[in-house]
Amino acid sequence: MNLFVGDNGAGKTSILEAIHVVARGRSFRVADSAALCREGMPGYAIGLTVTTPNQDPETLLLRRTGQHQEILLNHQRCHRQSDLARRLPIQLVTPDVGELVTGSPGVRRQFLDWGLFHVKHNYHVNLRRYMAALKQRNAWLRAVDPRRLPEVDPWAPQLSIFAQEIHAAREHYCEALFPAVQRYAMALGLELEVDIRYGRGWSTEYSEDLADILGEQVAGDVKFGGTRAGPHRADLFVKSRSRSAGATLSRGQAKVLALAFHLAQVDILRRLSGITSIVLFDELVAELDSQRCIKVLDALESSQSQVLITAVQLPDDRLVKNRTNLRMFHVKHGEVVND
Repeated sequence: MNLFVGDNGAGKTSILEAIHVVARGRSFRVADSAALCREGMPGYAIGLTVTTPNQDPETLLLRRTGQHQEILLNHQRCHRQSDLARRLPIQLVTPDVGELVTGSPGVRRQFLDWGLFHVKHNYHVNLRRYMAALKQRNAWLRAVDPRRLPEVDPWAPQLSIFAQEIHAAREHYCEALFPAVQRYAMALGLELEVDIRYGRGWSTEYSEDLADILGEQVAGDVKFGGTRAGPHRADLFVKSRSRSAGATLSRGQAKVLALAFHLAQVDILRRLSGITSIVLFDELVAELDSQRCIKVLDALESSQSQVLITAVQLPDDRLVKNRTNLRMFHVKHGEVVND
């Protein structure tokens, strides 16, 4: 466990951001990669050494100049970002982590897909093929004359095949994930009953086969201009007291529940695939009281993960007291000093 303490703007979050850029090819703070460059510089480079038990250390390098990006793995050019992502199974926790519970369905789908990327072989391949076929169907729908609807949907069978694979993987993953979320929510002191349900993204009242659903919905999809049913519309429905979490939970409660989701995913990855996560936790004390921070650190400490935490200051010395495997660093003007 590594704790980076420093004033606002000192550069603490940049440490986490650099790891995230290598792992996922993008920043979690800005959409434009050019914004990561120091003013007046043409580009940037980020280098990491990854050490895995029983394996030789590996060097990862991501280098960008203008719009050109180069990835090196052990000094050899690498063409797939996924090769780096597999070596860096990160869990990112930012101050707005509560959006996982109260935000849009896309945030929750991304969370599920990141976990499944690491535990289910070929999941990301099926998802990528599904999204490519979905893009083609949406283009086809926009080209269809609503006065002359086709009798056959050329993309429905292909979408259905990938959809069933994606749904089966997500459903199986959620069966392991949800009980773990409940356990961690209790461990973090969330004194609320929470119900979590997975929705596949299409109704099965008419048929289990997505191809049948798409065939029935062609007219509506043409009018809508896109495909309204499928895994791309899936969601995790989180409720408390029979109401949506977004309507009932405070910001602090939503954050605690979202932390339970991340801790549960760390647990599931380790149990299902033997993968030890790297937890990037930006601003530990934001909207968390001292007791809750202690519980979070206890859970992280027992997760067997490498943890990198940032904080402006520590409100309570008990957060670090007696934690023999925690190292503290101070960050000043972009320089990291071992405490």
